Amino acid sequence: MLSQSKVIIKTDLILGLPFETKASWLDLLEYISEKMRYGFNYLSLAVLRLLPGTELKDIGDKCHLTVDTRNFDHFVYSTPDMPRSDFVDCLRISCVAFRLFHTEKDEERLGLRNFYFEIKDRLRIPHIEILEHLAKYLLTVFEGTMSDFAKPDFPNAEHYWYFDSYREIPDLMIRDELQRMLTERVFQPFSLRRN
Repeated sequence: MLSQSKVIIKTDLILGLPFETKASWLDLLEYISEKMRYGFNYLSLAVLRLLPGTELKDIGDKCHLTVDTRNFDHFVYSTPDMPRSDFVDCLRISCVAFRLFHTEKDEERLGLRNFYFEIKDRLRIPHIEILEHLAKYLLTVFEGTMSDFAKPDFPNAEHYWYFDSYREIPDLMIRDELQRMLTERVFQPFSLRRN
């Protein structure tokens, strides 16, 4: 109803909440991705922060969430239900979703998003399969570079999404790979370790 009334819907997702798993995160991205099809709706992503002295920090401690100690940003690093390897997979897949769906009324970015949906509809596969494929593709593109995206631990992921992803992942790179997926009908999503 909001979309039909031309209301712009911004969806904020936070990775790293207690009891979240890789499977539940991917299911959420699958659901939200479809909602990005309409109007100027856009996606905003964040990694959970556990700031000292807050109730959320106490909850995080009780739920045994691990905080990244490499800096003072207090980002969640892993959880009992999402080991770091799964967390990094989710960070990379989320980066692709962010790059496609964080439009903020930008006509050029809307063009990329609309192209994505055109290809998605023609491929007739779930969003997650496409997002995973693009994440794997980007890993091969950035292999051997200094890109945070390709580092084993994907440091500074949230900063990367909002700033570096636009510089390192131009629209044309995404468009070309989406077109290749359609033309060759060959794509290799991550092997999902769903629990």
